[in-house]
Amino acid sequence: NFIDSLIVRTGDPALTTLLKQNEPRSFLDKGAYYDRLNIDKERDRIDLLLKNNGYFGFNKRYIEFLVLEDAPKTDLWITTVINKPIDRDIHPSFKLDSIIINTNGKAPIASSEDYYGIKYNFGAFDYSAKAIDARVRFKPGDLYNYTNIESTQRQLLNMDMFRFVNINLDTTQVPGTFVANLYTAPLQKYQLTQEAGVNVTEGPPGPFYNLTFKNRNVFKGAEIFSLNAFVGIDGLSSAGDQNNILSVIQYGGNMSLAFPRFVTPYNSRRLNKSTFNPKTSI
Repeated sequence: NFIDSLIVRTGDPALTTLLKQNEPRSFLDKGAYYDRLNIDKERDRIDLLLKNNGYFGFNKRYIEFLVLEDAPKTDLWITTVINKPIDRDIHPSFKLDSIIINTNGKAPIASSEDYYGIKYNFGAFDYSAKAIDARVRFKPGDLYNYTNIESTQRQLLNMDMFRFVNINLDTTQVPGTFVANLYTAPLQKYQLTQEAGVNVTEGPPGPFYNLTFKNRNVFKGAEIFSLNAFVGIDGLSSAGDQNNILSVIQYGGNMSLAFPRFVTPYNSRRLNKSTFNPKTSI
């Protein structure tokens, strides 16, 4: 069967306009062969589209597809229906009124700072708000955007600075406002990691040992100073005599200082925010 007609029914002009504007990305096309997999893909697309345009609390259960068939012509009419919430006439769209980032974990708040409209609460680890800001993908006044929320969580975890990152979005804390609370807890400032094992190559196996030391938040800008040392023994068979085993000892070390953003002589805030996992290492 082929799709003859596509209809959208929402009962909300703003929602209908949003869906119409994004029709070119639809998995359902007039004249195309009907495929149930495309219905599932379209449901996922609409769900993410709405969640990325302010519709906090929306989910796939509100999306329904009505498929009618004209038997003599084997044509299909597909109606996309966005059902209303039980307690409202329309699905509400939310903008972020306030963003609070708490980096203190269970420790008491030692200091606070406002940076580009976002409030930062710090504990014993006094981070630079500028460093964390480079990883935050939303700001006050933005429409709720699920993808940006999820990206922010990943970006903060990629800093290797926090044990966890939880984001709580609240519409009830202050009536009539939409508040984003980010909760994190610092990893240990000093970390020593040891690794031992055996290298297995074409020749006889040989032992190795790695030692890594990390110092986090060295200059209070979420930097990481790393010192690594390694030693290993590789067994090699002689080309002329397979029974003659040669041992090769490899050892060395390296030192680095990593910044969780691009360090440039000009204002790189926009560049940092548009890049996944920005980092400068020396």
